[in-house]
Amino acid sequence: MKKLLSMPTIAVLLLAACTTGEAPTIAPPNITMTTMITPAPANTTTPPAVDTCPTDAEQFYFGQLEEQTTNLAVGSAEIARLFLKAGNDPLLFFDDDWILDTTIALAVLDATAGAIFELVAPASASSVNELARQVARLVTEAVDYYTTGIDNIDSAEIETGDGLILRATEDLDEIPQAMIGFCAGR
Repeated sequence: MKKLLSMPTIAVLLLAACTTGEAPTIAPPNITMTTMITPAPANTTTPPAVDTCPTDAEQFYFGQLEEQTTNLAVGSAEIARLFLKAGNDPLLFFDDDWILDTTIALAVLDATAGAIFELVAPASASSVNELARQVARLVTEAVDYYTTGIDNIDSAEIETGDGLILRATEDLDEIPQAMIGFCAGR
């Protein structure tokens, strides 16, 4: 790349040539210009991995589980209300409306327990999943006892169903805490 002389330098050289009668010799400058384009240094450090907890798969599972546990809580409360009502008026065991309402409530509980068994949990959420499955097993067993108790008007079967539902609701209360504490264990 040739370096052009500035206008003031040219003017000085021309003036010198005019006064001496000889053209001045200009020695080329002893400067070499090297333009070196160096690429920006590569970022050799990897940014720290962001640990997202829960992961998308875990969050999806927890969302589904939360929906089902809410259904179990509502269903359990409805069963408790129906049996409390029948405890105060045993003739309700022969009332078609009470039997229908109770049958529907038990069917909803049973279907909800079944939905919990069908949830696909990530391996990392196996402890929460096992707790949820334990609740679902207790609910399924309680539904069986309640159904037999109603069909046979057997208070011992109904009381066994009550005990199972009570245990299920106690365990059910642990599931949200297990989900909340899930990431703390990592």
